[in-house]
Formats: sequence, structure tokens, C-alpha cells
Amino acid sequence: MKTVTFKKVDLVEQSRLIAHLLNNPGILANGLRLMKPTENTGEFLVGTDAEKRLQIIEAVNQFDEGLLYRSLLHLQWMLKNSTPQEKDQAALWFDRSLKPGIMYVLPDCPSVFLDIIPLIEETIPITITRYLYLESELAQGFFFEPLLIKKAVMRPEQKKVASEIPFDSLHEQAGLTREEIMKFLS
Repeated sequence: MKTVTFKKVDLVEQSRLIAHLLNNPGILANGLRLMKPTENTGEFLVGTDAEKRLQIIEAVNQFDEGLLYRSLLHLQWMLKNSTPQEKDQAALWFDRSLKPGIMYVLPDCPSVFLDIIPLIEETIPITITRYLYLESELAQGFFFEPLLIKKAVMRPEQKKVASEIPFDSLHEQAGLTREEIMKFLS
């Protein structure tokens, strides 16, 4: 049995993360479909989940205090400018009766940000996924770890609430357990 040692490396090129997410959208949510970034949406990704809910995906190299505000602006812009113009945008039809969501994919997330999310998650379903960019002598890749996954669901009285949903992450696909990955990262 050959042993491979991975080391955590800071991701310099955000384009690697974007390309990985475009090729593997199911990493973030089951049934997620992503639109290729255009000139207008270059700062964020746009997609729809299995329910046809509009999702704004913020994939960043580093957390900053303006991230939530930018996400809300991206969401507002997308809702105002959501007319399909290209062939792959036409496939991105979303149900306007569902509240749009925001997915954050970032290397680290301050606990204060996680503490703020419950204040708005009934209005906007929010997912936060931490990623690690890993390299070995033979390969490089991403490890995704869900930090917060909430999804708006309908109560019997038709109110939106947040509930936990299961999430499949790459550590299962890579054949490594979470403990093995955390062991070599510590």
C-alpha cells in the first residue's frame, strides 16, 4: 500500500476553484446546475438547485467583512437581470416563488459570521462550505467540508423555516475518512 502525504496550500488562483465547481456542481448540493460565468457575473456563480431555487454561489480565496453585503447585491442584480441570453442560461430557469439562496465556498469562516447567519436564514437559505486546497507529489485537489447547511422548507402553516439537510462531501468520494484528512492537516 502506497502512502501519499498531502499538505494544505493557499489557493492562489481563484479560477481553479471556479473550474472545479463548474465541473462538479453536485459537491455543493444535489441537483445543482451552474451557469458558466459571463462578463456580468464574473464575481460570482449562478445556479439552480433541484427545487429550481436560484442560488448565488460566492467562491472566494479569503473571507472579508463585505462578503454578505456583496452577496445580497449579487442576488438583487440577478433577480433584476435574469433574462436568458445564451443557450446555457436558458437551461437555468428558476422558480420565482421560491426564496433565492446563497452558497458560500471559502477557505476559512470566522465564528461571528456563522453566528450572524441564523438572523437571516429564514428569509434567505444559506450554505457555508469550507474548502482546503491540498497538494501531494502526484496530485492536487480540493477537500470540501460543510460548516452550515440550511434549507428553507414549508411548515404546515406555509411559513418558511430553516432545517438541516444531509450533505455529501468529497472526503467520502476520495476514499478517505474525515479523521484521516483532519489527521494530516493538524
